[in-house]
Amino acid sequence: MKKIYKVNDCNSEGMGKPWVKSRITMACPLLTLVMILMLGAWSVPAWGAWSGSGSGTLKNGVWYVFYETSEASLNKGNSKECALLGPGAQLSFEAKRTIAGTGSITVSQDKGTTQLYSDNPGTSYGGCGSPYSLNVNSTKITFKNTSTISTNTTKYVRNIKVTMAQYLNNPTKTDLDCGTADINSDATSGQVNVAWCNVPAMSYEITDDAEGLFSVSVDVNSEAGKYNTSQFTVTYKHTKAGTHTAKLKITDSYNSYSKTVNLTGTTNKMQPEGTWSPNDETFNVDDVLTATNSNGLTVTLSGNNTYVG
Repeated sequence: MKKIYKVNDCNSEGMGKPWVKSRITMACPLLTLVMILMLGAWSVPAWGAWSGSGSGTLKNGVWYVFYETSEASLNKGNSKECALLGPGAQLSFEAKRTIAGTGSITVSQDKGTTQLYSDNPGTSYGGCGSPYSLNVNSTKITFKNTSTISTNTTKYVRNIKVTMAQYLNNPTKTDLDCGTADINSDATSGQVNVAWCNVPAMSYEITDDAEGLFSVSVDVNSEAGKYNTSQFTVTYKHTKAGTHTAKLKITDSYNSYSKTVNLTGTTNKMQPEGTWSPNDETFNVDDVLTATNSNGLTVTLSGNNTYVG
């Protein structure tokens, strides 16, 4: 038996199928970093800073966790901090310096390889550059004027943009025990969590469930432009004796990643008691399957009652 559930059909405007970018480094006499990205790359982060929930901002069909086009001036030793709204993928910006000014501007993140760039920009906006990939757990980007001389050192930055990361994280468990109980008892369940970011739609299904004993529900739907953690609850019905297995399959909307959780549930068969005639002795069914009465006769019990096993 196979049950398929569709979580969400969010508007995926501007969200193309994920693609892999290569970093190209070019020498340029005039430094202006112009890093343009249309979509964050898929990744499987080490879960850390973004363990809660939140959302980005949509600009021209692209989701960002920081977006600022205005110009900021940085005097010697001054910094500009950009607090991110959620997991970031790629950073882009433009920079320039005052006429004849010297000294560097340094760009850094607060997680992973912190320094992303350090150099002296040219005297006008424009030029060359390439995208800078961010650690998905970074919470801020810092621009700092690191000039050491006292005059003509002002630096300028503008068009600072950080695209939102996009991923479906690994489940918190690869094997989930959905419980053990006697046959015909109330259903039992188990939970597993999956973190995601900027996923327009997510599908989940129960597979390899021959007896149709497992079902699944989720508390939070995935959605483009947001990040959160979904809790999947798998319910197991105790209607047939034995140990049963199935799989929970979770897939992102582009089928780029497929996550599988192995499911197990156990149902104990009933052990009814009865009266043994003519001595009115209490017996257990298993004890009577191969028993001998006082006359030495062998007694056997047979049947196909699924409640007995």
